[in-house]
Amino acid sequence: MYKVTAYFKDHKVVKKFNNLYDAIDFRDIADANYPIKVKFEEVKNMSKNITPIGWAKTILSMRDAWKSIMTIKNSPLRNLPPQLGLMVFSILSVMWSGIFAAIINNPYAFGVSAGGHLLVVFGIFITAIVYDSAEKYTAPQNYNSRGIGGEHE
Repeated sequence: MYKVTAYFKDHKVVKKFNNLYDAIDFRDIADANYPIKVKFEEVKNMSKNITPIGWAKTILSMRDAWKSIMTIKNSPLRNLPPQLGLMVFSILSVMWSGIFAAIINNPYAFGVSAGGHLLVVFGIFITAIVYDSAEKYTAPQNYNSRGIGGEHE
């Protein structure tokens, strides 16, 4: 368990997290609001911290696995550059389309599923790549269209 405390001039904000990455994200958000101090600590002995056993442990680990894959906030792939993300997600979409087609024993389902997934993945990532490139591009600020001698260049 992790605890983040942000001290401001007239109040303090305390939040507890089970996930390290959520705690780090909150620490960064709190730090962006100009606190006097931000304290980040790992809390080991919590009276409410009960370790699940048996089926509860299995269900909780399945939930954590689902969240790490299906939510961008918890995904380990969230920090990939757009070009690498396009490659990784394309491979994953084709792989899972193949697994789905094998499960239902229909080779035509592979083509439809892979094609649909790739259309969506390419659309999202090509847009992200264009936005990323546009953000890094600086347009020339010389609006004078005349050359040194007064003529057009």
